[in-house]
Amino acid sequence: MADTKVHSLGESPLPYMYTPNTQMPWWVMNLMLKTSGEVEGLAEAVHRQVLQVDPALPIEQIEPLDRTIETSVAQPRFRTFLFGLFAVLALLLATIGIYGVMSYSVTQRTREIGIRMALGANRQDIMRLILRQGMFVVSAGFAIGIAGALLGTRLISSLLYDLKPTDPWTFVGATLLLIIVSLVAAYIPARRAMRLNAVQSLQE
Repeated sequence: MADTKVHSLGESPLPYMYTPNTQMPWWVMNLMLKTSGEVEGLAEAVHRQVLQVDPALPIEQIEPLDRTIETSVAQPRFRTFLFGLFAVLALLLATIGIYGVMSYSVTQRTREIGIRMALGANRQDIMRLILRQGMFVVSAGFAIGIAGALLGTRLISSLLYDLKPTDPWTFVGATLLLIIVSLVAAYIPARRAMRLNAVQSLQE
């Protein structure tokens, strides 16, 4: 038969063949039934029919196929949940960090901002200045982070299902999300800097 996945959905398709049970009597046999009705009461009927064929046949387990699939993906799904949880926490920490650094930078540059405004810089100029310098630092972090991700994905490639370690859409989506979050985190301190009073800034 065609190559197929034998043990789990995450494995690569393997060469596969069916053999008569008389040639391999020690192998476990799997019987699959297709039905359009309710499956709850089907187990007893299947058990009864198998015993009529051979009363000595042991029956280990009877369950719907969707439950079998659910069990097979339970562990990968739990790992995915953990990875997602850690990713959200990392994003939250990164947002707090960017906001903290930008806020501290604005506080330390209050006098400089006052001088710029006294020399004719308007509020939009101050906003662009803070955002531009903040995103410059964030861009350097992006470059380092992408390089680290390209190396790190090789270590978790066995945990990925139907996804390449260097999937471009994943990298593009993650980068765009981080850019948006970084802009929001930098916008709040930049807006505060834009509202500074030039006279008060020079007096501090």
